[in-house]
Amino acid sequence: MKINWQYYQAPNKDAIEEVSYQLDYLFSTEDSSEDIECFLYNELAPNIKHQTKIYNIIEPVIEVMDFNIRQKGKVQYKNEILNFLGYIFQEYIRDENHILVTPIEYQAAALKLSLQYSDEFEFYKRFQTFVKRVFPDTIESKMAEVIFYKSTLDDSPKTFETLIYNANLQNIGESLFACGLMSFKNPNLKIHNLKLTQQDSITNLGLCINRMEYDRILAINSLSTPTQHPFVWGNGYECVLATSSLMIDSLHQDLRCQENTVNDIMNGYEAIKDMKLDEDIDFPPHKFMLEDLSSVLFQEHLGKGRLLDPKKLTEIQSYFYNLLSKEYRTHTYTLLYAGLVPNGMTIEDANSIDDIYNCYN
Repeated sequence: MKINWQYYQAPNKDAIEEVSYQLDYLFSTEDSSEDIECFLYNELAPNIKHQTKIYNIIEPVIEVMDFNIRQKGKVQYKNEILNFLGYIFQEYIRDENHILVTPIEYQAAALKLSLQYSDEFEFYKRFQTFVKRVFPDTIESKMAEVIFYKSTLDDSPKTFETLIYNANLQNIGESLFACGLMSFKNPNLKIHNLKLTQQDSITNLGLCINRMEYDRILAINSLSTPTQHPFVWGNGYECVLATSSLMIDSLHQDLRCQENTVNDIMNGYEAIKDMKLDEDIDFPPHKFMLEDLSSVLFQEHLGKGRLLDPKKLTEIQSYFYNLLSKEYRTHTYTLLYAGLVPNGMTIEDANSIDDIYNCYN
């Protein structure tokens, strides 16, 4: 492919010259997957993205990757490339899904990223197209990472039906969470006539998030289980998966059920907090739990770019907000993003907080 690299912008001038050679290396080497991952994140990524800003050099990078994989059949590292591009666009993936994806540090009362950075959002949509073309919908069983990205980037009925088919084959847990996330974004997508033999707590939570028959006691036990499973949903934490699953299920019940579910989740949060796991785990699961819980409860307010009056909250929203601020004396990044600033703080104060979980200490 002939590309005028000088036409594009990158974090620095040297990066523009380096990217072309880096892509040549990527599709000519026979290095191990581990070495390729190190190369992608440590060498290529800094030439594309600086902090959270994505430069338009990502456009020809994706084009070259697409061309080499689909036209030249160089598929050796396509899964590593998929995960790499997911890393580049991780803020957009979270902003478009809200749950079951690693949380990000939102600013107070901010607009959606797609409205703030329309050019970058176009790059994100190109990534969506890349996934559709390189990993087309088929009735084949997919890898866990492919299932993850297919559902976070898409909510088409065809993809949904493919995932349901996969759930009867293998990757049951991943397929169930994929369907659950897609139906959360698009309520018209619902699983019908799926017969599964419950195998473990993850499968049980997969049934729960799809509002199918599940074991509630087993699901509640998962709330205080900081086990990291070998798949990408919720960063793999069982307690985070349980938080989203139970909260989504409870929203279809009465207020009392919703309050009980919030209390169950907060009890699980406290149990994990008491374990003092922060030093051993890079992303403390109790933070993930509260971010997903906030995202589910305040979904309609996220990314609106305006402050939210606490007096206008629904009963369950008000119950959770008061519980969090008065009893637990804490807050979440997602509540800031929804426009709920802690009492006594200005937007400027809130945006300068390094760790919102310590804002009352």
